[in-house]
Amino acid sequence: MRKNKLDTDYKDLVEYIRQNDSVFDTYSIKYTGKFSSPQRNLRFRGLLRIIKDERIWVSISPMGIEAARILFTPDKIKFINRKNNTYFVGNYAYFQKAYNVEIDFQLLQNILTNRFLILPENQEQNVMKTDQGLYNVETAKSDSLAQSFIINPAIKKLTNIVFKDLKKNATLSIAFKDYIDVENHNMPENIQINIEQNTQDVEVELNYKKITVDKNFKTPFRIPGKYEQVWP
Repeated sequence: MRKNKLDTDYKDLVEYIRQNDSVFDTYSIKYTGKFSSPQRNLRFRGLLRIIKDERIWVSISPMGIEAARILFTPDKIKFINRKNNTYFVGNYAYFQKAYNVEIDFQLLQNILTNRFLILPENQEQNVMKTDQGLYNVETAKSDSLAQSFIINPAIKKLTNIVFKDLKKNATLSIAFKDYIDVENHNMPENIQINIEQNTQDVEVELNYKKITVDKNFKTPFRIPGKYEQVWP
């Protein structure tokens, strides 16, 4: 039997997976979700709209009436809370400080659309095939960071991502489940995100109910003049 180069060749594995990478310019997704942390537990639903490389627009409507709206752009985060007439404008340093995780627009977009994350060429990669036929890609550990990815070759998609910040003792884990066909591309209906920092765990789960791609839509975001700016 001819040896499968995907067992050992990272570049071939990337090319194989990218054959099913999402190529859509826009996404409009109806979702439900839940958020849990030591301080609070929330269930919510709403609408998620993404314009590739430009903006991620989120409307949150727990009871059918919009309670909050968030706009992510490559350099800014904007948030309005309609329940208490407040807003927040900041950057991704807030997430890094609050949750000890290095997150930016590109990473967030790739997670929400299940895009493959290309590792820097200067990082050494180890590719191992599991007993279940999955591929586990690990980067060589540095003093501060370790990363691993699990890929399912049957659907040519990521199923798990783990980032570990060894200095901060923080871990970001993402699991993609329940893949469906969307315009001849596989996309997950369920995304589970877990952030662990010492004993502080934050979990976010998103369930995609309806996915529409490559359609024109609006992403309005206006901060009413009477709203008060707040800082976390």
